[in-house]
Amino acid sequence: MEARQSILENSSTEDNESFSAEQLVKHKEKELQTLVKIKEYTQEILGQLKFRVQTFEKYDTILADAVETIAHWKEISRCSANILADKEYVKVPLEDKKQ
Repeated sequence: MEARQSILENSSTEDNESFSAEQLVKHKEKELQTLVKIKEYTQEILGQLKFRVQTFEKYDTILADAVETIAHWKEISRCSANILADKEYVKVPLEDKKQ
């Protein structure tokens, strides 16, 4: 009852003149329900956006790792091509150093 009284006190005098108190309260209750639904939808959208940001961060990490791997394989390929063209030699230790 106090909430209804507060709504009535906070409404403008024009609203009081054109609507009955009960109509005004019902209208304000509908507005409140609409705002609650908007808040719920907004929170749901925020949750989806947070999930998408996390997904993109994971993709960013995966792509960075892939770029590093590709760069590593390019270097291996270059070295292999040089070895095959007799431009480089593979250094192989003659002794096993685990002793």
